[in-house]
Amino acid sequence: MERDPTLLAQDEDRDGPWSGHEAQLGWCGSYDAFRHLYPYLPQSYGNQPGGCVDLWVEMDADGLLAKVDFEGLSLAETYRRLQRPAEAEEVHRLIGLPAAEVAPELARHLIQMLSLGSLSGG
Repeated sequence: MERDPTLLAQDEDRDGPWSGHEAQLGWCGSYDAFRHLYPYLPQSYGNQPGGCVDLWVEMDADGLLAKVDFEGLSLAETYRRLQRPAEAEEVHRLIGLPAAEVAPELARHLIQMLSLGSLSGG
């Protein structure tokens, strides 16, 4: 899987600086590669071959985390489906926190989530 993310920024008004605007960061990975590398994740099923697995991080106009969508599921729901309720609660508590606090925690959780298969041998 490529490690070169594509970031898409949306400025709804397209009229100036980012302050006071919502921000979305998006990453799109090859569905075929994702399914091969991460078959244990629920996002590995139900997509079209040749398609894209999306991860969207949305910040509100105040710079607070509003939503994390990982191919239609929140990170908390993904952890719940992986039978990891403690991590699900940790991720859920990030909603509403400032970007500076959220960014390192999201990165840690994403790395952990994408490493679960190697930790469990599958």
